Amino acid sequence: RLRSGLAALDGVRVLDRGRELCAIVTMTAEDQAADALMTSLRQRGINTTAQQTGDALLDYEAKGAPGALRLSPHYFNTEAEVDAAVDALREILKR
Repeated sequence: RLRSGLAALDGVRVLDRGRELCAIVTMTAEDQAADALMTSLRQRGINTTAQQTGDALLDYEAKGAPGALRLSPHYFNTEAEVDAAVDALREILKR
């Protein structure tokens, strides 16, 4: 749900690869630094982490990504909370 919601946002690129994907979603957004997105989401009560290229050099270079925002829902997160995270990111990216 989170992965497809983020992938549907304009300017967002989901970086996850593989046949079987876990709940953690990594993404980038055009012209947006991952750490700035993380800060904006945390101000809205949504916990995320940001990584820079050096945190996963081979992976991010292969994907052509300067880093990524990582969102990792847990078993206790509701669908409404997942949707709220997508909606918050949509709002942030409209600025």
